Amino acid sequence: MNPVEQAFSDSLNDRGPGRTISIDKGGQDIRRPIHEDEALCSYILSTVKAPAGALKIRESTIPDSGSGLFTTRDLAAGELIFTSVPLVLCAEVGDSKEACDFCFQQRRRAIHPVEDRLADPGETLPDVYKCMGCNLYQYCSESCWQRAWDTGHLYECGLLANAPYELEIRMLYRILILLRKKVLLPEQVQALARLAHEQDKYEQLSSDWQGVKDIAAEAKRRMKSELDVADVLKLYCLIRCNAVPVDQTFRNSPLGSAIDLGAAMLNHNCEPNIVIVFNSTRVEARAVRSIKAGEELQHCYRDIAYDCTFRSPRIAARYQFKCQCDRCIRETNRHYEGASPDIDDPIIHILATQGDLFAIIEKAKIQALAFRESFNVTTFLAEIDDITEEGHAGRPWPEDLEPLPIVLKSLAAICDAQGDIVKTLKIRVRALGHAKYRNTLPYVEDLIDFVVSLRAFTMYPHRKVVLDGPLPKFKDFEDFSVGHMCALHALLIRFYGEQGRVTRIIRDIMREEIDKYYGPRPPTRVFRRKFKASHETILKWAGVDPKCWVVEIS
Repeated sequence: MNPVEQAFSDSLNDRGPGRTISIDKGGQDIRRPIHEDEALCSYILSTVKAPAGALKIRESTIPDSGSGLFTTRDLAAGELIFTSVPLVLCAEVGDSKEACDFCFQQRRRAIHPVEDRLADPGETLPDVYKCMGCNLYQYCSESCWQRAWDTGHLYECGLLANAPYELEIRMLYRILILLRKKVLLPEQVQALARLAHEQDKYEQLSSDWQGVKDIAAEAKRRMKSELDVADVLKLYCLIRCNAVPVDQTFRNSPLGSAIDLGAAMLNHNCEPNIVIVFNSTRVEARAVRSIKAGEELQHCYRDIAYDCTFRSPRIAARYQFKCQCDRCIRETNRHYEGASPDIDDPIIHILATQGDLFAIIEKAKIQALAFRESFNVTTFLAEIDDITEEGHAGRPWPEDLEPLPIVLKSLAAICDAQGDIVKTLKIRVRALGHAKYRNTLPYVEDLIDFVVSLRAFTMYPHRKVVLDGPLPKFKDFEDFSVGHMCALHALLIRFYGEQGRVTRIIRDIMREEIDKYYGPRPPTRVFRRKFKASHETILKWAGVDPKCWVVEIS
């Protein structure tokens, strides 16, 4: 076992000086919390870039959550709290997963994956560069592949033949090879080993614990690791508990996963006060609201746009705890209050409705591929109405309750691919008009798709479809488009900062649209009045109560 592997194993199993494990009354090993180890806290905080003394690691305010990260100063909404470079990053792979494993640019969004601009409708994007050695990881260019190769992929490439696609397993492989090749420093791996792994809870909750043990044994064999299988198993559990999703933006699906020591100190809340974004491969933590000095910094681990019936089981399965935050309690109460007395368990009924709604997405995709010319989205909208009429435990399904908005957005994307711009806009307005959580990355990504559709629509005012349809005035759409471009730009500054890549791209487009716009300049009071009137007109056209979606232009 090399010195780096030995350092990891010693820290993981409390061997060597400065024991950190004690025995409780039941005979269980209890690790001393990270916040009680001053030297470890200092090292973890040294791995993040933040103003001196701005962050502290203390006991979490959430019961049974161990250590947490706290701010020592007041923070404004959108303020950058800290940045860091993860120890390890790993991209999703597969035919529909087209994120570069080095720079993490993606091809599934409206932004061009390489150039700083929007992708044109129907544009043929540069080919993905797939590693010819492992035939697994893919890159946006040969230069990214070369840089990935030089920084670690060369060690793992020849060991990945027929490797599984599961992200956590490939992350495990990557860390094991970095330990074996001594790429990570002893200080880094000692801190990594001190992160919570919750193996006991995982074993109790797992329906196939033997399968999990087999994953660890195969990882040790494939990566030629000299760690004990028991240590590899703990490392796998540690990855599941501490990995941070990389940019959950596209349909709530992350591009990959990262292990970052600073981010690992952040506990979960379904109503977070910070958001983690990735500027290429750099972690950036930003405040999503005003935060007072002394508050614990918390982010939502996953599925922030979804209801607790969908979100909570996925969090419990991955992180081995049941969230009982205020939002989860409110959402649970909402399902039970007013449920039909004929329904024994409202949650079972609601889960069934969710399944029926998700099934519509797949049915629509299949029909759009098979019968492109005759695809009729109206049929699917009528089916949604039938499902939701009494789908909320005997009551109408709320318009703002997922997965209804995401089903509508998926139908809008299909209409967009079919070239039906009017239905695309109308359905997207309905979906976004009822979105409940708008201070989130998935909402920002949806808004990017929306303004791209609006921009394409307003470029061609004399198209037949515009003249013939029972639509609001074209000038209303122009006001609507420019106003939402300004609102999107403000949101992007909050999440990505003034100089973020996406912010810069949208800012350039916004300035182009304002220069071409014939009307009062935003954000003057006259423009805000015009925008409000046009906004209400278009929401009514889409069947949305204007009170549901109020947009402030500043």
